[in-house]
Amino acid sequence: MKQLQHKPFLYVASLVTVASVVGSASVANAATFNFSFSNETGSVPGTVEGMIELPDGDGVLAATSVIVTSAPSEVLPPSGINFVPNAQFNSFEVVNGEIVNSSVNFSFLSTTSDFTLDFFGLDLVILTNEVTGDFVQASIESVNFTDVTSTPEPTSIISLLGVTVLGIASQLKKKA
Repeated sequence: MKQLQHKPFLYVASLVTVASVVGSASVANAATFNFSFSNETGSVPGTVEGMIELPDGDGVLAATSVIVTSAPSEVLPPSGINFVPNAQFNSFEVVNGEIVNSSVNFSFLSTTSDFTLDFFGLDLVILTNEVTGDFVQASIESVNFTDVTSTPEPTSIISLLGVTVLGIASQLKKKA
């Protein structure tokens, strides 16, 4: 009779584990980097900060998301605007989890088209307000890229929970 009580528990634990593993297999991983640069030769003093999302791994990779999180008011796009990356013309070289180069000239346009964020290969990075002409500009060597520490995905946490429940179930089965 005790064995029958543990079987539904074991089935549920197995189902949760299998579902979480299958669910995590379809999730594409991404690497997120913070970036910042301060004005060197532009018309507006101050610092620009933001986030770039790239596919996970090393190589020459195209950004999938670029967001400016803070900048001087003259060039700050409205909060939360995601610049539109063009995969054909943007690439970042990632080595051992660090951006080492923005190797191709490309522009990111804001969804309103009022702001552009330009990375010019090995030379410059510029955030421009296209309406007023105000801009923050720095040499590309002055851009700081820092990897954002990744957090576990919910499916990973569910997988760990499922494995834990399976372990408990097998211990209960042995005691019964």
